[in-house]
Amino acid sequence: MAKPSKGKKSLKPEQKAASRDKAAQKGQSGQQPPKAVQAEIQKSKPAAAPEKVEPTKQASIVEKSINFFRSSVTWYTVALVIIMAFMFYMRTVPAHDAVFTNWPWINGSTYVNVAEDDGVYHMRLLYNTLQHFPFRIMYDPFTHFPYGNTIHFGPLFELIPAAFLLIIGLGHPAQSLIDTVAAYYPAFLGILVVIPVYYTGKKLFGRRAGLVAAIILAFLPGAFFWRSMLGSTDHHIAEVLFMASTVACLVYALDAAKGSKLSLEHLKNKDWKSAKMPLIYAALTGLFFGCYLLNWVGAMLLAFILFAYFTLQAFVDHLKGRPLDYIPILAAFVFLIPTIMVLPYSLGNPSFQAVYYSLTQPVILIFAFIAICAEYLISRTMQQSKVERWAYPVSILGISVIGLLLIYLAIPGLFGILNYGIGQLWPSGGTLTIREAYPTFRDQDAGGIFSFKTVWYYFFLTFPASILGLLLFAFRAAKKQRPSDIMFLVWNLVMFWALIAQNRYTYYFALNASLLTAYLAAEMFNAIRLDDLWASFRKKVDSMESFQRFVKKNMGSCLAVAFVLLVFGFIAVYPTLPMSDLTTQGKEGALFQCSRSSPGMPYEWYDALMWMRNHTPDPQGSPVNASLDYWSGQYYKSPSNKTYDYPASAYGVMSWWDYGHMITYIANRIPNANPFQAGIIEENGTTGASPFFCSTDENRSVQMLDALGSRYVIIDNEMASTKFYAIQSWIGDTEGWKTEARANLTFANMTEGIIYDTGEQVPIIADTDKWNSSIMNRLYYGDASGMSHYRLVYESAGSYALNFMYMQFGDQGQVSYGMLEIPLRFDNYTDAYSYYDAASRFALSQNNQGTFYIYSARPPAKWVKIFEKVEGATLTGSAPDGASVTATLTLKTDWDRTFNYTATTVAHNGTYSFVVPYPTEQMKGDGYSYGIMPQGEYSITYGNTTKSVAVPESAVMNGATIQVS
Repeated sequence: MAKPSKGKKSLKPEQKAASRDKAAQKGQSGQQPPKAVQAEIQKSKPAAAPEKVEPTKQASIVEKSINFFRSSVTWYTVALVIIMAFMFYMRTVPAHDAVFTNWPWINGSTYVNVAEDDGVYHMRLLYNTLQHFPFRIMYDPFTHFPYGNTIHFGPLFELIPAAFLLIIGLGHPAQSLIDTVAAYYPAFLGILVVIPVYYTGKKLFGRRAGLVAAIILAFLPGAFFWRSMLGSTDHHIAEVLFMASTVACLVYALDAAKGSKLSLEHLKNKDWKSAKMPLIYAALTGLFFGCYLLNWVGAMLLAFILFAYFTLQAFVDHLKGRPLDYIPILAAFVFLIPTIMVLPYSLGNPSFQAVYYSLTQPVILIFAFIAICAEYLISRTMQQSKVERWAYPVSILGISVIGLLLIYLAIPGLFGILNYGIGQLWPSGGTLTIREAYPTFRDQDAGGIFSFKTVWYYFFLTFPASILGLLLFAFRAAKKQRPSDIMFLVWNLVMFWALIAQNRYTYYFALNASLLTAYLAAEMFNAIRLDDLWASFRKKVDSMESFQRFVKKNMGSCLAVAFVLLVFGFIAVYPTLPMSDLTTQGKEGALFQCSRSSPGMPYEWYDALMWMRNHTPDPQGSPVNASLDYWSGQYYKSPSNKTYDYPASAYGVMSWWDYGHMITYIANRIPNANPFQAGIIEENGTTGASPFFCSTDENRSVQMLDALGSRYVIIDNEMASTKFYAIQSWIGDTEGWKTEARANLTFANMTEGIIYDTGEQVPIIADTDKWNSSIMNRLYYGDASGMSHYRLVYESAGSYALNFMYMQFGDQGQVSYGMLEIPLRFDNYTDAYSYYDAASRFALSQNNQGTFYIYSARPPAKWVKIFEKVEGATLTGSAPDGASVTATLTLKTDWDRTFNYTATTVAHNGTYSFVVPYPTEQMKGDGYSYGIMPQGEYSITYGNTTKSVAVPESAVMNGATIQVS
């Protein structure tokens, strides 16, 4: 038996194994054992058995999907999907029956009642895009007669659903499919807004805050909700989506650029590993900004925000001695990609215009990028020259002033556009009559006094929370100086400024309100150290006993968490509670009220316009003139021509601008004025919708219509009542329509009628002779009685509306008065006239104190009336000199209402003459037929003499003279 070597201890088995491991490691490190030893080792190794190869089992698609879901989907994702589903439900299901009507439409279908102003025009554009995909008309002669209208709506809003429809409709989508997809389109865009909002909140404040922002957005009522409802087929919700996406991507781009310390050296050395993510996010920012710009030309507001941010960031970085390389790199993508995207549309209008696609957009974007590059070069030069840092912002501001001066001198058109853009944040004049352009913190219904009413009803508790969040975030941005924080702060400040200027930006501010409220929640969670509490909870709680111990030990923290959750939960769901009722009646929450509202037109307007479509001459001509083909036309106007080259069959329809697009889409007729605010004032104020309806001289009004080529006039109840002040305001003719007077106060009950006359006289604000002689009053309320060149040809279906003035005295002595916004409705004319008779002679009050009363009732009328301008037939005859001669004709409407046309004149030199607009036979001719029927012949009366005379339709249309024998 061998003995151990002298001086060495024998090794234990585990020590021997360790020695072998060390030897093996030495061998791996390059020290190979002798060859003999290697051979011995190889001999001592047992032969390795062949490994058993298991057959590979292919995972099914279902298993792969489940595995992907488990590995990629978190409960945050599930929560986000639930939020989006809730939003989609609230925007579509409650309003379904109001949008998908049973009203008979074309081709045997029923009408889908999309938004009544811009929404119906987008339907017009969608149908045109489907005819010419991927092109869309940028000029339309089917509006603003006789000029036509360049279209400032971006093409992308139609291109997206058109592409989808052509795919699922296999190139020929059915009309019902087109209308259905278009109705759901805004709701789909609305729920997509949640995604960039969530990711913006997640990146800036944490995932939890991103989810809070998404929840708050889901519950917001007001403009954001309405713009994303079923049937709100308007580009506004797409504006919000693309702005939110642009901001979200820029936040990620800035953080990625900061994390990789993006510099020009990365690009020079082709270090794509460091530059890849910032460049990808920057490219996405530019892409979404381009989509925003192709959706609405007003997206240049975002260009201003981004330029302001990059300039401010350059100031901050230079003053801190940091390099600015990443700024021009990101700006190149942010400004040049949208420039390329908009260029094809801008080149089609080689001029500088503010509200249309023109050279304005690409030139401003390129100038902005050049300016940012100049800021970078100046900073770099100053840093290399070791110039005082404070000199940089001073130099930039000085150069900016010089640059603006050069633009003013060299490109005055562009300078005017810049000035116009800034001026939009201080609306004035006729613009103030446009509800969406009215300052948010002024109450349009109360004479423009300062008010929080709009922001309260649109945002409720999220508005004060967002203001507090904005203040806190400003401190954070100033302290941390994180680029994405500074960008977010600049965006919020400018959008708050825009919110103050015009309430159209309330649907944008939904983004800011949601994110800033979520930030406030995140700060409160941080203050109570929620993350630490949650980590401790997950570590220590695994049973009910441990849960109870945990709560007992951390009672204060748990109560704080519960309080914060309760506060922000209440802020989020407040719009669903009865106390948020928009009518202050406490019946149900604002969110539910919004969900059941309809963006579409009232049935009365639909009925009137369908009647016009079927009973008036087709302006396209017969056969259809190719230059005015409604469905498939592509239209071009020579730049040298002021008006479009219309065929002889074309004519205009005069109405207020609110209804122009409805006239185009439903009736396929050409309005003189439209919601682009075109046609309100024409030819330096000598004609247009506003001067026409405010005119008090019939002959002057006829001259206006002749100048515009108008044949028909459409008036609705709102134009003749609550909207008439807006009509006056556009031409500044707001004086002389009202006067102070007094009326007998009568106590009355709305259902039982007059109870007793108090014998007291109370002050009223009454109509003047100026109103009584206005074209608006004589047509709508007077049925054109006594007029020579206008005749009523149709009044809409539905009830009769009865308008009143009101006077109210408050407890503190304050007085308010005006036209009641919602008129009384009556199913039959007899009941309506009975109430009118009382309310036109007395001031009616429902309380003995007389603190609120109605008066000056106007004649009951159907909601919409259509009139035709005609030459008129001249009736002439003999009568004693100075005799008062009256011509009377009784007529009956389609709804069996009987009314009289009465004209009066005085005989001169033994003769008299009238110009009358009605025939004594059916009003029917080439391409038109009207249902209002004369009930006999004209009765001509003077003294004790009465004569009858028949008037043919041809005499009225051609201006013939008829001798009364």
